[in-house]
Amino acid sequence: MRLSVLFALLSQALATPTLQSKTISERGIPLKFILAHFGDSFSAGIGAGNFLKDKTDDGPVGPGHDLGRNNQCARMTGSYPNILAGGFNRDGLLTDWQFMSCSGDVMDNIDGQVAKMLGTRAHVATLSISGNDFNFASVVRYCVYPKRDSGGDTAAQARCNQELQKAANAINNNDNWAKYQSKVNLILNSMSDKGVLYITGYTKFFSPDMSSGDSCDKQTFFKSYWLSFLFGVLNMRRDNRASINSLVDQVNQKMSEAINQMKAGIPQNTKELVFVDIDPMYQGHRFCEPGKDPWGVQDDDVWFNDLSTQLEETGDWQGPANQEDLWAPEPPQDQEDLRGAWDKFQQSSVFHPKKYGHQLVADYIRSDMMNRFNNDAKSETNFHVRKGCVYVGDILQCEGSDALKVTNDQSTEETTITIYAKFPDNTVDYMVTPGCQLEAKFPINYGDIYFGEDNCLYDASNNQINGQCCQAPATKQFKNPYFDHLFGPRTKCAAGDHDGISGQIINMQCVQIWVDHKTDSGSADAEYKPQSPNHCDGKCWSWPAGFGGIKAMGDGTYGTNCAYFRDETCQDKIGETGNQRGEKGVVLRENDVGHSVQCYFHC
Repeated sequence: MRLSVLFALLSQALATPTLQSKTISERGIPLKFILAHFGDSFSAGIGAGNFLKDKTDDGPVGPGHDLGRNNQCARMTGSYPNILAGGFNRDGLLTDWQFMSCSGDVMDNIDGQVAKMLGTRAHVATLSISGNDFNFASVVRYCVYPKRDSGGDTAAQARCNQELQKAANAINNNDNWAKYQSKVNLILNSMSDKGVLYITGYTKFFSPDMSSGDSCDKQTFFKSYWLSFLFGVLNMRRDNRASINSLVDQVNQKMSEAINQMKAGIPQNTKELVFVDIDPMYQGHRFCEPGKDPWGVQDDDVWFNDLSTQLEETGDWQGPANQEDLWAPEPPQDQEDLRGAWDKFQQSSVFHPKKYGHQLVADYIRSDMMNRFNNDAKSETNFHVRKGCVYVGDILQCEGSDALKVTNDQSTEETTITIYAKFPDNTVDYMVTPGCQLEAKFPINYGDIYFGEDNCLYDASNNQINGQCCQAPATKQFKNPYFDHLFGPRTKCAAGDHDGISGQIINMQCVQIWVDHKTDSGSADAEYKPQSPNHCDGKCWSWPAGFGGIKAMGDGTYGTNCAYFRDETCQDKIGETGNQRGEKGVVLRENDVGHSVQCYFHC
């Protein structure tokens, strides 16, 4: 595993707050609760880790077979249900755990999964279902892994188009979504009175950053030369990848709409439905990412399995009776030497998440449970920025920096903060007006909130908080968070430099800055030369860290003059260098520190 991935997963796991028994009880959930999981292979976790050994599902048991290693449903140790349950079990919070998800299951199988609960009423449950109902198995089989036949490329693409259309028709069939809602209701009705059901969507398989002629466009999805030679007939064309991604987006959109429609009919303070959009979690970790192995075979930064991925599980697998329900191609009957690629378990694991993707889903659900169940008012909420910089009130907060701790008012149920965002992307202007401001509100029991790249506010589970996005115009000015404190373009004062605009040679027309009180020893800490030979607008340049020495240099014919100031806005003047055709350095007095300069060149 790449260290960057390992550290990211470890930091998220370590940063995930623990649920307090007391606060779970306050929502009507017992001090120790029952957790259940329903759905298909995206929940069972096929291909992620090893078979769980405590769920046999009537798989063969006997000599040569460890209990559960031939688990027909392929419930895996790396699945998000197992990761989620493991954490809660370590915290001593589970009284029962029911893992009903089964690889290959469709919506009609949910009835059987619920029946196996034998009346046990879960307090928290998860669901992932519908992928197999929307023809994705055939889409992957005929668009990604089509077998060579007499029809060649043309026939293969025609069959791919046919399966894509079947999938689109199924997704847009309202009867299917009515069935979907009925299965969700079936699970809800089986849960405790104040149970919470988390429903996970699906994720796009291919990088959205694609173009005709890219690495995937030029080859099949059979990484092995011999597999590609014997069976590969259809390159992983951009249009096919875009169409498959679009189908996933459509499923997620329809799923979200169906869930929101159901939520509107659920009385407050009773059961809850939570849609978990997992697609953003996979950004940068899909097939065909630019600069990465297109198949992501052994690349831990690509979070899907393919036919050549080395899976952790090496035991035999019987699989469900109906292989057509799985997202995999049909194995040829005469290729015993290619057993690795044509092994039933290997095939069925293609286009399914590796355990790193499951880890993020588990972390998000656990974090949301903490926010949702923990009704203890928090004295502080951690504010994070996912991209760029914003101001919260008068405090600058940027991506990558430590979370800003927002103090919550314990006398209210919500905290209000003002966020200023959409700052102009320039390094020249010292004071700027942001593009928007947002009066944001969030519950005081939220441990973490996030300001997204789309300028909207999110909770720890990546759900928008009441649709709050930064849109209102702002009038207040701030110090430019992107201002280059090293005097704009970081150029060097070298003879013969070209100004890049007029074509004129500027010899030594320049300004140098030293942090210490000196000008004549060692290289300068910052240098600035004008963008044109008659730069006379006297722009104010800030050096917030402070400086003790400044040198102005002319070009021998025309002079350079700089005034220097104690403040950052060129108001509290200390002195001037004077107009220098040659060069002159000024060392400020020991008790004086400059914080801004105003220079005139060739004037």
